[in-house]
Order: sequence, then C-alpha cells, then structure tokens
Amino acid sequence: PAREYTHIDGLSGYIPDTNYRGNNPPDVLPGDYSLKSGPSRLHLSDSHAELSSGNSGIELNTTLGHSSLASWADTVSHKNALFTYKVTDSGGSTPPSLELDAFIKNYSAQSSLKHFDTTSDAADLQIRMNNDTPFSLNYKGSGIAINSLGEITLSGNSVRIDAGGKVQTWGESEELSRVYSEDVLLGSDKSMKLQASGGTMTLESNSLKAEGDSGVSISSSRGSLSLIAGGSAGTFALPGLDTTMAIKSVSGGMEITAGSSIPGPGSLTKPGVRIQSEGGGDIHLNSVGSLGGAFTTGSVVVDSALPASTSLAGGFGNYGIVLNSPSVLMGGVPGIGDTPAGIPGPFLAPVPPFADSFVKHFQYMTIMTTALMTSISAGLATSFSPSSPASIAAFSGPMGIALATMSAPPIGRPLTINSIG
Repeated sequence: PAREYTHIDGLSGYIPDTNYRGNNPPDVLPGDYSLKSGPSRLHLSDSHAELSSGNSGIELNTTLGHSSLASWADTVSHKNALFTYKVTDSGGSTPPSLELDAFIKNYSAQSSLKHFDTTSDAADLQIRMNNDTPFSLNYKGSGIAINSLGEITLSGNSVRIDAGGKVQTWGESEELSRVYSEDVLLGSDKSMKLQASGGTMTLESNSLKAEGDSGVSISSSRGSLSLIAGGSAGTFALPGLDTTMAIKSVSGGMEITAGSSIPGPGSLTKPGVRIQSEGGGDIHLNSVGSLGGAFTTGSVVVDSALPASTSLAGGFGNYGIVLNSPSVLMGGVPGIGDTPAGIPGPFLAPVPPFADSFVKHFQYMTIMTTALMTSISAGLATSFSPSSPASIAAFSGPMGIALATMSAPPIGRPLTINSIG
C-alpha cells in the first residue's frame, strides 16, 4: 500500500490503496524510472539508483549531501591492476571466506582485466579469511596468521617489533635487545629449558645466582667444564683474604673425582686431579675443629697404595707421595691447628729447649744449603734488581736460620729418611 512509503514521500499516505501501478514494484513512486526484465531490474529516482538481479545488487543513495553505496551478493569478485579478491559462500550455515591476491612487485603476472583466472601463486601479497584461519597475511613467505584457536603466528626472515621506540628483533644473528626498566620474571609451573643447539649460550649479569631447592647440576656431556672467577675479591689484597671462589657443601660431604671406575678409553691415560695455585699462593688442606664438630677434627689421608703413574708425575722413581720442599715440618702441638685465613700459622722452628718429639724435620735436605741460597739469591737479584738488597736479605735471613736449625741433630725420637744416595 502507498502509505507504507511515507518515509520516502510524505504524500503517499493520502493515495488510496487501490493499485493503479499495474505490475510495478510498490517502491516505484511518481517521477521514478524503473526497468525490469525477469529477475533483473534498474530503478532510478532523484536520490536513488539501484541495479539488481535476483539476490545480488548494487545501490547508490544521496541524502542531504551524503552519498552511500551498498552491494550484496553470495559471491563477490573484483579485479584491478593491483589486486584481485573474491568473497565466496553465502554465510549463514555455510562458513564464508575471502581471498585477496595483490601483485605489488610481480605486477606483470596480473592478466587482462577481463580475465579473472589469474593464479594466486604469482601474487606477492595474499590475504585469507576463512573458518579455519580467521586471518592470514603472507608476503613472500613472511606474514602473520591467526587460527581458529586464537593462536598468533609471526613468520619471516627476521621479526622486528617496535613499541614506542623500544625495538625487539628475532632472526638469524639477531638479539632480543629490549631492555626492561623493571624486574623480569620468566617462569613456568613445569620444566623450563634454555637451549642453544648450534652455538654458545652466555648468561651475563652483574651478579649471577643459580638456586635449586632439591639440587643444582652443571654437566658437560661431551666437553670440558670450567668454573672461573676472574674478578677481585672485593677486599684489599691481603694474603689469605683474597678469596674469589668458594665451593661449600654445608650439610654433607664433598667429592671431586676424575676418570671412571669402569674400564674405558680413559683407562689408558688415567685422568688425574690437580689443585694448583697459579700465583704461587698457599694451599691448605684443613680439617678444622668447630662447634658443629665438638671442636674435634677429622683425618687428612693422602693415599697412594699402588703408585703407577702413567704421566710419571712421581718422577722416574715412581714415588706415590712426593713432598717437594727444602723445608718440611712434620708434627706439631696436639690441639693447635692451622690458623684462620689471613693469620700467620702457629708453626715454629724446632729449636731447643722446645720439645722436638712433636716436630720432625729432614736433615738430608741441608746438603743443599750453600747451592740453594746462592741460586735463589742470584735469581732475586736478577728478577728484582731495584729491590734486590732488601729482597735477598728478607730471604737469606730466615732461610739461613731455618737451614741451620734443620742441620742441628733432632731432639727426641729420631726420624729416618731413605733416599737415593
């Protein structure tokens, strides 16, 4: 009825409901042009133009200076010199999809505009929207995709994220270079693994700490393992107080082993253990009395029951235990142990009337007195020429007393030393 179109023509409400239009559609008003052929129709008015065919159509409107264009169809295809796109399926119960293929660099692959059969494989840029992948953008193997589970995938030769000037880049020979101004927590309720399969992994920090509630394990299955403390001790360079590496086992024992008890390739070389002071510092093997041990000490055992050194570390005599020093003190005062770090040791020379029953020294070493002091004094004069008078005096004074003391006969139980010659 005409009154249904009062929103288009206010006077139509006064037109009788009697149809004088014949077979024209009811939206045709006086002054409009309407052409119809089967399911196709062209309708023109002062502010409206519509072209339709069945369920597809296009409509143009101009109202109060505002223009609009609307189109509808089950499948939409469009092609121009830059891109081709196609929207398929009607929606509703059927999932729709969109395919857009752009020819940005490879524009010569875009065929004539009258052909819609351009293969999408030749396109530089591809955009897809469908049920399985709601959004996918790909440019020469690089792009972004969101699947139906909401998972986002970024791909490319390198991936760069710029957030307010703070840039993160992933890719070959790239770094995660973002610097956070706050604390960063990287955690997992389950296991976590940091892996560098083909290169070196480096952890750097002003202070690095590794903790484990039930244990901490550092292993090298096919190579060597090095623990190096290269910094200063944080204190003045005082002997005994310059520790830069500490290895402790508070609630249990400690074991350092080398080689394997099961025969294998290492059985030929018999890997050894070396504890060495590179700078010529002291080496202490102490069992210290403390409150936790009722002020008692344990045994210090140096054992080599069957000496057979493959590296001849014991010399050609194949000695099992070698004490290589011109001045060796054996024994001491019971109950008096080594002093704490930084305090001189309590060990005194065995001079009468001091009881020599606890102190034993090796007299056979005194045969080197003259040659030893002469050679060392010459070395000090050569190496420390500016301070050679003071350094030679500092050495020869106590060394002369020590060697003279060792040359004196022992007091108390004698000690027999068997040596070559």
